[in-house]
Formats: sequence, structure tokens, C-alpha cells
Amino acid sequence: MVDLAIEKLFWKDIKEYIADENELVEIIDQLSPDDHYPIYKVSYPFAAEIFSQGLFHLPDRETGKTIAITDNRIPKDIQTALNYSALPLGILLGNGGVEVFSELEDRVFSAAYFTSGLNLGIWEAFDYPTPFTVTAGARSLFMLPKTMEAEGYKRLKQRFGVTTPLSSKLFEQWHIFKDIINHKNFYESWRCDIFFLSMPWLISLKTEPKLISLYNFLLRRAWQQTEYSRHKRMLDTVWEPFSRVLTKDRIKPNTHIVDTLKHLIFVATGALPAFSPAADPKAAPIDELLKAYLDYYDLKLYTPSLMQPGYFSIADTAEPVYYSLQIPTYLESMPKYRSSHSARSDLSDLIELMDRYMQEFIRKNLSNNNLHHIYDILSRVQFDYFHSEAELDQGIYCSKELSLEDSRFLYMPPGYGHRLFCHRSLFARGCVRISNK
Repeated sequence: MVDLAIEKLFWKDIKEYIADENELVEIIDQLSPDDHYPIYKVSYPFAAEIFSQGLFHLPDRETGKTIAITDNRIPKDIQTALNYSALPLGILLGNGGVEVFSELEDRVFSAAYFTSGLNLGIWEAFDYPTPFTVTAGARSLFMLPKTMEAEGYKRLKQRFGVTTPLSSKLFEQWHIFKDIINHKNFYESWRCDIFFLSMPWLISLKTEPKLISLYNFLLRRAWQQTEYSRHKRMLDTVWEPFSRVLTKDRIKPNTHIVDTLKHLIFVATGALPAFSPAADPKAAPIDELLKAYLDYYDLKLYTPSLMQPGYFSIADTAEPVYYSLQIPTYLESMPKYRSSHSARSDLSDLIELMDRYMQEFIRKNLSNNNLHHIYDILSRVQFDYFHSEAELDQGIYCSKELSLEDSRFLYMPPGYGHRLFCHRSLFARGCVRISNK
């Protein structure tokens, strides 16, 4: 057996900790679940696998490593309670987020990022498991300034036992962050706490009429999580005639630009996350991680700007999110048949293609009321394009302006003063900002 980071609780023990989920709390309070409906609190360290290769995982308290629910070391009573579906229904406590993603050969496709609420295991409760991985904290986490200096890396290795080799690929930085954050010398312990509903909850959902309100809540939440698939289907009705217009005009855009445009539309409609400058501890222990790079790696000139998953919303108070052509995260539709000349030329091509696409969308919307919801969103979204070169094409702005207009890029832990924004970073050389008009 192993010492699992798990605790058996009941509804009366946890409801005050999920007060933000007002509707859920009200529904379950009305049901008054007794001690026949246990709930398991599980604490995951940063980057721990919660769901991988179709299996739910639990963390070993001593090592921090996770173990598949089917492993013989897991007590039988816990297996029975939580192995009722590929991923049990889970309520995020709110002290740490989780990312749902697919790690491809050269990129990470982020399907979702949750920081609170009942958002885990819903698909699995009603259907087959999704082909994604779920980890504690953000997987799509990287730093903008280059951190390839050998001496600085050596100091991180000595202080925090880093074993991951240096890599120029931004998504590989996460493995180093994982080593640092989970080392005994790290400044503080970071945990993502999740309340998992046990098997009696799901059985009663499907057999007892009194739980119909909770069942309906889950169905609505499942519907929200299908937003990407639903928007994709509607947007395809515009893409088909648009591709014919391009063919008629003998325009053959780079498939990289085509896939980027589609991905940006999904980001703009809120169906997929892009990136935001990180400044809160739900994605990771941000302040302490930045201190490790300031104190031990000895990053001197630039702000150690971290990027994390971030959703865009057309709400008036929404902050902008960002995407970079240099760091694609889309699901590639087909192999590239024409290589990119440069990030700058790609930006110009993207601007032209986006303008044409929006014109076609306007035309299509006038004859198809089913598209009005998406058209209404896109008509209120502003796309701005940035590059670090001095002389830029029309419609492309200098990436120095990013930090002037969004102070989150300059975030520093308290007491560390001010640094420059690394406007020549790979991410900023070909950056798209998605914001409200």
C-alpha cells in the first residue's frame, strides 16, 4: 500500500469551501446527502497527472508521484469508490487550476483550463473518456526571456535538483518548472485540491428521481464544455464557401496561416484558451517560481514574464489574451505544403486572410441567422498584430507596445523592483492580441 494524499469527507464538511458554486451548493443542500454519499478530497502537487492514458490517478503523499486507480497498491475501498468511470466527478476547490491538453510532437494543444467548480469527469460520466491528459496546475506555462545560460541553469540545478536538460523549446520549460517547484528547497508547497464524488453519487444520479436537479446541472455543464465542437461545426459552414472564394481568386494560403486563423476564431468566441501573462498562484506558485529565476538563475535585465492559459470573453471587464504564430497550439489540419518565410510575412498574410474571412462571415451571416450569435461576438472583437522589428508593415505594431498597454507583462514579486519587457522574445515576434473593441 501507499500513503495517498486523500481524505474521506462528506457534504457537510466541504460545502463552505465551494461557496462560489452557488447553484451547485443550493441543489445539493436541498438533497441533504447523508453519510452514504462520501466525497474524497485529493491534494495534487504541481504538474501531477490527474488523468492520463484513459486512467484516473491518485498522488502518493511521500513521493508526489501519481498512481493509476487500477494499481494494486490502491486500497480496494478507494478503487470501488472512485473507479466508477474513467475520471470521477471532481469539484476544484479553487486553490489551484488544472489544464486539459494533448501533448503533440512539437506543441501542446490546450483544450480547457479550469480553476474552480464541478468541471472534471462530466464527459466521462455520460460517455467515453476524452483523449486528453489532465494535470494539476498549468501545462501551457513558459517564460518569455531566454533562459538558456549554462551558468544560470547550473545554479538552478544545484539549488533545486533540476534534472531536465535545457531546451530552446518554450513548452519544455514546464519540465524544469516541475523540478523546481516540487523540490524540498522550494519556497513553499503548492497543491491543487479536488473533491471527487464517490460511486453512490453517480448511481443515485441515474436511479433516484430526487437527484434530477443535480443531473440537469451536470448536463448543462456538459453542454458548456462542448462549446469548441459546436462552434467548429457552425464555423465550418462559413469556411467551405470561403475556401471556394480563395480558390476562385487563385489564392493558396500557407496551411499554418489557415490553421492559425481558425484557432484565433475559437479563442475569440471563448471556446479555447490562448495565453495571459501570469500573476496569480492558481496556475503555479508564480511569485516563488519567479524568485527562483531572479535569485538563482540570476536573470538580470528582463522581467521574467510567465505566460499561462487564459480565456477571452466579450464582457466589458475582460482583459486581452495573446497568441503567437511562433508557438502554435492548434490541432494541425494537414501537413504544411509551403514553408513560412518569416513571422513578419506570416503576420501580413494572416491580416489579409482574416479580413477576407470576416467579409465572407458578414455575407454569410446576412443569409443564415444560425450564425448570428458567433457573428455578434466576432463583430465586437479586436485583433491586433505585433512584431519586434523596427520597420513594420501596415497593420503590425511594435511589440514594445504590449507591456505599455498591459502591465501584467511587467509583473514582479513584491520587493524586486522594475525590469524591462522582453519585447524581442520568440512569443512577441509574431504576436496576436485578442481584445474587446
